[in-house]
Amino acid sequence: MADTLNQALVTQFTDMVNHEAQQKESFMRGRTIIKPVNGKKFDYQNLASAGDADIITARHQQVTAASPKHERRGALVQSFTKTFLFDHNDDLQSLIDLQSPYVQALAAMMARKFDRVNAEAAIGDVLTGENLTTTTTFSGENGLTVTAGSGLTYDKLREVKQKFLSKGVGLHADEKITLYISDVEHSTLMDQVEVISTDYRRTDYVVDSGKVTNILGMDVVVFPSDPNDDTAILGTSGSVRTCFAAAHDGLCTGINSEIDVRVEPRYDLVDSKQVKAIFRLGALRTEPAKVCKIDVTNS
Repeated sequence: MADTLNQALVTQFTDMVNHEAQQKESFMRGRTIIKPVNGKKFDYQNLASAGDADIITARHQQVTAASPKHERRGALVQSFTKTFLFDHNDDLQSLIDLQSPYVQALAAMMARKFDRVNAEAAIGDVLTGENLTTTTTFSGENGLTVTAGSGLTYDKLREVKQKFLSKGVGLHADEKITLYISDVEHSTLMDQVEVISTDYRRTDYVVDSGKVTNILGMDVVVFPSDPNDDTAILGTSGSVRTCFAAAHDGLCTGINSEIDVRVEPRYDLVDSKQVKAIFRLGALRTEPAKVCKIDVTNS
């Protein structure tokens, strides 16, 4: 009877964490393609172009078959886990409280990991080829790159936008692009007259409550450069931080399972049990033309 009750509480706790994770502010959730997957690897079928249509010039014109530009891309699904210990003085019932620190901590952890996996995939390696056995780097497929040697200025963002437009990305109103920067680059932008002056604003405000929310038609997401709970999501090498911009269909997130929660005895510890949470996901860049790497040197 006790085991049945415990399992019911674990199921309810799992539902709570998954629900709360959806509500937590993952900065990138909703800005990537989500694909439910099975197994340790997932793929993305990219039909980049069907080519141009043939003009009909004869009554019984010969059919000309074309081979459309088709690419298979893939990534590994990674497994992540977190374990909490509790003893006989802890009430398992308290786990399922929506305000429980366990629920909040796991949901926040999932949100951060979702962002980290996608940020790494934006400029990371991707598996290609018919059997996904070829590793293709960002530079190897001529990924879009902008170097901002004197900080992230308005002119450098214009260069980012121009690179996207040159590839036909962001030309349509329903094709959204998001710029991912840290608070340091955000501070630099707040010194730019083109960003903060009302003389440069049009129908949408660029600055809302002291934060840049949109610039040159690109949404702006700010990651902390020195977070309390984890290492910074945007990596640095010396004084250079790697930021990026991506179309919302430029990244694909493969989710094997939202979260699996287990309560297990700890026989190596006195009167103790553990709550173990496991979730699995991976991400990939869908096209080199839909992600722009931005190397920013901050003084």
